[in-house]
Amino acid sequence: MRPIATVIISNTLIADKLNDTNEERYYTSIHDQLTGLQNDSIMIKIFIKLFCEVSTYNHSFTIAMVDLDYFISTNAAFGHRVGDYVLRELGHLIKEHLRATDYAGRYKAKDFY
Repeated sequence: MRPIATVIISNTLIADKLNDTNEERYYTSIHDQLTGLQNDSIMIKIFIKLFCEVSTYNHSFTIAMVDLDYFISTNAAFGHRVGDYVLRELGHLIKEHLRATDYAGRYKAKDFY
């Protein structure tokens, strides 16, 4: 039979590992894997929440969408590795310039190709 202290430490380590795994899964479920920006499903939820708040308190907010012109041509000419690099770097640039109260996400527009 194992001492009680060993069992408690073992259970604590398992709980910590499980908690870390759950946090990683949650993070990956709401972020775009390529850019690290929030994904479209969580951005829609954030938009609805903000819209309700500004409607209730008569505030305003701004939405900006960025489209990379000729991005499909870039992928075709230079390959997806270069295209992925461009998207990752753009994601980094956007995140670097966000305020604490700002949100940024990636909307995958594959439906519009």
